[in-house]
Amino acid sequence: QDYFQANHENNCFAIADGASQSFYPSIWAELLVNHFCKNPNINKGNWEDWLQPIQEKWLVEVEQRVIKAKNENRPVWVTNQNRFSSREPATSTFIGVQFIGDKVKGSIIGDSCLFIVEGDQLSKKYQLIQTFLLKESKDFNDCPGYFASYNKDNNFISDNFQISLNQKKSQKDIYFILATDALS
Repeated sequence: QDYFQANHENNCFAIADGASQSFYPSIWAELLVNHFCKNPNINKGNWEDWLQPIQEKWLVEVEQRVIKAKNENRPVWVTNQNRFSSREPATSTFIGVQFIGDKVKGSIIGDSCLFIVEGDQLSKKYQLIQTFLLKESKDFNDCPGYFASYNKDNNFISDNFQISLNQKKSQKDIYFILATDALS
């Protein structure tokens, strides 16, 4: 249920980690990263509107899969029909970043993390400079924030950040690592 996307024209990169216990999380995670890389303008004021077009796409795709399972008489169709009828959501953690000039703008929700590392490939020496959002392993839990495929289930708000690359000038290379909870 993990997806990533890169759009070099928009200088955007995103990852999403669909929650396996939610309903069709892989479709939702893929929609999130693709949408961000095409439309990276997400913030605390517009995130619900930003999610709406992909919530509609998710619903159409899931409905088609439920109908297909029923038509093929696969045993899972009854469970999927019940989950669909009860409007069970897909959920996913998410992080997206966009490089704009000397700034990096980003949005993050849940336990996917951004690591900023300074290093030198020749010497193979690297140093962690900054982490978003979670700082230590004890900060992880079983109930991370997420984006949901239905507005009624969106109980979390993404954190948005901006980093000035002018402050990070160095002779060494700077790496931005987007990671789901498994790597974080």
